[in-house]
Amino acid sequence: MRAIPIAASIFLALFGYGAAHDQKTPAASVIVAPKTGYFTSQLIGAEVYNSQNKDLARVADISVGTDGQIQAFVLKVSEYEGLVAHFVAIKPSALTFESSIDDGLIRAHMSATEDQLRAAPEYRYTGTGMSCLKF
Repeated sequence: MRAIPIAASIFLALFGYGAAHDQKTPAASVIVAPKTGYFTSQLIGAEVYNSQNKDLARVADISVGTDGQIQAFVLKVSEYEGLVAHFVAIKPSALTFESSIDDGLIRAHMSATEDQLRAAPEYRYTGTGMSCLKF
């Protein structure tokens, strides 16, 4: 019978009282994540299509500035005729995202052609590592 009150007091000590009174994390900083929009974990690996529904690339990484704003989406451009795939950084406004009704996956769309993306300057990681490129 004593196990329940002890477990409850441990739970409150770890998660209730401690979180509410932690001086390092102001209560004003803690929020409930919005139900609209996307998480970056959903966007990395998203397929990118053009207006002709042609698969152009995958979202390989997201560059975020010190102000917390997205600076660029880094795309892994699809291989073509023996060329090695390369990375291209594009401005955030170039992509729009949507959830697929069929499979629930996030897909991105942009108004570009395969040739335009292949001809774009290659983005090279300098001084930083790539975050999530395992897809």
